[in-house]
Amino acid sequence: MQEKKNNSTGRVLKYYLKAYRKYKRFFLLNLSLMIILTIFWFLPPYFYKHIIDIITNVTDVQIAVSQSLQVLWYVAILYLVQFVLWRIFEYVVLLLEYPTMEDCYKESFDYLNFHSYKFFSDNFVWSLVRKVTKFVNAAEVLLDMVLIEAMSIFFGIVFIVGTTLYTNLYLG
Repeated sequence: MQEKKNNSTGRVLKYYLKAYRKYKRFFLLNLSLMIILTIFWFLPPYFYKHIIDIITNVTDVQIAVSQSLQVLWYVAILYLVQFVLWRIFEYVVLLLEYPTMEDCYKESFDYLNFHSYKFFSDNFVWSLVRKVTKFVNAAEVLLDMVLIEAMSIFFGIVFIVGTTLYTNLYLG
C-alpha cells in the first residue's frame, strides 16, 4: 500500500517561497516602495502641526492665511505624490504576482499531466482543476496580505515608535 504524502501548510509555503524567489527584484522594489509610502503617510500630520503653529504664533491674519495656504499646497502635493507612488506600488505587485501565478499554474498542470489515464478517470477532472485554481489564488492572496497589509502595519509601527522616541524618549 502506498504511503500518503503529508500536504502540510509548510510544504505549500515553501513552494510559494521558491516561486517568489525568481522575482526577487520586484519584491525588493515593493519593499522599498512600501517604506517610502509609509513615510509619506506620516508626513501630513507634521504639516498640519505646522499650520496650527502658524495660526497660534502669527499675529497678522494676512500673513497667517498666506503661510497656511502655502503649507496646504505642500500637503496637496504630498498627497498627489503619495497617490502616484501607491499606483506604482500596485503595478509592481502585479508584476510580481502575475508571473508567479503563471509559474504555479504551469507547474501544477505539468505535474497533473504526468499521471496516468486511470488517475484522471478515478478523479473528477474539474475537481482537480478547482484545486489547482485554489492553490494559485492562495498564492496571490498570501502575497497581498504580506505586501500590503503586514508590511504597512510593520513599517507604520516602526515609524510611530521612532517618532515617539524622537519626541519623548520616555514615552518611546
